[in-house]
Parts: sequence; C-alpha cells; structure tokens
Amino acid sequence: MSPHPPPSHLALHLAQLYRLERFGECTRLYQQLIGAAADDFEAERHTNLAAAFAGAATVDPTSELVQAAPGIAKGTYELSYNEACFELARGRVPAAIGALETATRLCRETLEEEGDLSEEDIEAELALIKVQLGVARQRNGEGSVAMELYTRVLKTKPDDISLAAVASNNIVALNKDHDVFDSRKKVKAATSDAVREKLTSVQRRTVDFNQCLLLMYSNQGDACRKRCKELQGLYPDSETPYLIQAALLLREKRSKQSVKCLQDYVSAVGGACERPQLVMAQTLLADGELEAALSALTSVSTLRHRPAVVRSWRGPTGTDLGVKAWRCLSM
Repeated sequence: MSPHPPPSHLALHLAQLYRLERFGECTRLYQQLIGAAADDFEAERHTNLAAAFAGAATVDPTSELVQAAPGIAKGTYELSYNEACFELARGRVPAAIGALETATRLCRETLEEEGDLSEEDIEAELALIKVQLGVARQRNGEGSVAMELYTRVLKTKPDDISLAAVASNNIVALNKDHDVFDSRKKVKAATSDAVREKLTSVQRRTVDFNQCLLLMYSNQGDACRKRCKELQGLYPDSETPYLIQAALLLREKRSKQSVKCLQDYVSAVGGACERPQLVMAQTLLADGELEAALSALTSVSTLRHRPAVVRSWRGPTGTDLGVKAWRCLSM
C-alpha cells in the first residue's frame, strides 16, 4: 500500500483544513507539494496557498505564520484576488485596491479570450472581486463607491449566498442608523443558518456585532442589552460587545453607567485597552469630568505621547479625541 495518499484524497484533506481554518497545516502542505508534484495543478496549488495565507492574515495579521509568508505569486486574476485579501487583512488598503483592480482586468481579459461566455457570465465571475473591492474602498473612506459596488452585485442575485451575505452586511455597516428597515432585511439575509455555515469565523463574528448594533439603532434597548451579554460570552476576547453596551447606555443618557461598564471591562482584562479607555475619556470630557478624563488618558501608555493626547492635555474642554463609542464593522 502506498504511503502517500492519492491526489484526490489529499485535495479533500487540504480543503477540510482550509474550511477548519487550520491555515498553518494547510500552508505547510501546499508548500511541500509545490514543485514536487508532476501534474497540471501547479497553478491551482499556488492559488490555494495564497488563499490560505490570506485566511491566516484575516484571523491574525500579526501571527508568525503571516509575518513569515513568502511573496504571493502573480499572473492570474485568482492570485491577484488572494494577494488583495492578504494585503487588506494586514491593513495595506492602497495595495489591496491595486491588486483588486489588476484582478478585475485579468479576469475580464481571461474570460473574454475564452470567447464563449456572455457579459452576464463575466459579471457573475467578477462579483467576488467587486465585493472585495467594495470592502477595500469602504475601509479607504469611500463609502459611496463601496455602496454602489455592493448594490450592483446584489442586483445580479449571485448564486453564492456567502457573497450576498458579505455585501448585505457591509451595506448595513454603511447605513449605520439610517434606513433601518433596509438594514433589518439585509441582516436577516446574512444571519440564516444556511448562510452562517458558509461564512468564516471572522465573518460570523462581524455579522453578529452588526446585528447587535442594529438592535441599538432600532431603539430595541432590552434586546440589544441581552445580545451584548450573549456576545460577551461568545467572543470573550473581543472588546466590541462592551463598546456596544457602553454606546447603548450613552444613548439612554446613562453616561456614568457607560463609563462603569468600560471600567469594569478594563479591570477584568487587566491591561491597556486603547479603544475602551479613549471612549471613557471622551465620555468623561463630555460630562465635564476633566480630571477623570485625564486619568483615563494617561493610563493608556501606548497613546500617552501621541499628538491627539498631547492636545487634550493642553486644553481638554471641547477637544475632539476622534474616538466614537461605537462603529459599524465591515468584512
């Protein structure tokens, strides 16, 4: 019996590793296979290796695996797309936009050369790239451009339900507290069991947070509070459920309870938490609690010497720290 599994079994094993988000094992196997197998699937392995590194970066962009990642191969629209995902996960938005524009061009050129695809077929293939370009534009502060890209893709009714869920979720993020009725419909589309099974862990978490934010925007205070508690248990390493809870309390004109919520969280994690402590400082400033606000600021050692904090020391009254108690999240 051969000690090496047949290619079909190995391909299935790699797909399972990727779906389980075991990216370290996945990338090691692909790196071992590249150049070692005599078949016609070398380009596909390069593409899948790039996808695995992009997935790892999405989960933890600071991990050793991501930091040691080799340069992603180029030449196809699939590779350019995965390069964009990798760059976007690491916060390199302009590089991601450039890679996605390259992917769009290469995709259209490749499919047009095949000669037997309609414009509708080409647009369907481009949908994934367009949604990811929307994500990049959204993170670049180009909300209207992103909205147009998402809306255009959804109008084509894509067969990929996870793609539709990402576009729907990100429209909810762009809507914020506007067009709540439309946001409710889109959140419902992104939270069905069938869709959740197709999403990554990071995408599911983002949808959950936006669903909770929508409850707040809809003035469903009790439901939002309950969901915050559930999310705190579901995602114990995330500060976002506590920030949403604090935002809800602020909307209810309960600023002291909002500050206490964040103080309790900071004490519980026992370390510097930039966003919660900055939100506390802003809330305290708004309440005229200047000494307490300064104390909150100076407790964040990583921010102590940044210009925004220095300005606050010089004149805290009326200073805008540039921090909001809540924000919508995009995938």
